[in-house]
Amino acid sequence: MTKDVLVRVTGRHLMEQDSGEIEVAAEGSYYEKSSGHFLAYDEVQEGGEKVHVVLKIGADRVDMMRSGAVKTHMEFLPGRTTTNCYYTPYGEMLLSVTTDELVTDIREDRIEVRIRYRLEIDGGAGSSAEIRITAVPRD
Repeated sequence: MTKDVLVRVTGRHLMEQDSGEIEVAAEGSYYEKSSGHFLAYDEVQEGGEKVHVVLKIGADRVDMMRSGAVKTHMEFLPGRTTTNCYYTPYGEMLLSVTTDELVTDIREDRIEVRIRYRLEIDGGAGSSAEIRITAVPRD
């Protein structure tokens, strides 16, 4: 995989009476270390603020670190629940993430990650979610 990549993220949240989908496409970078494969890219939030995202893809886990307008470190470990803080300009929230499924496919010319998880915010309302991340070399 080349250093310069195109990253596409699609996500879907399902709540009791509501659902939402997001799609992000961004230029990013890829690198590999002994601890895993890394994808880094920037997202632009609704208000125009940038959030830097780093994905660390390991053999049996994915870590998503977000910094900038919002900050968090979400850990996706199949069959486990992890708890982390989500910092926003409006305050912080406690996120509990239970990973139901984690599939990674690392190839020479493509990286694909699919995560199905349940998200609980501050011990209250929860949702089911799925996120798909794809990275391909940039021409």
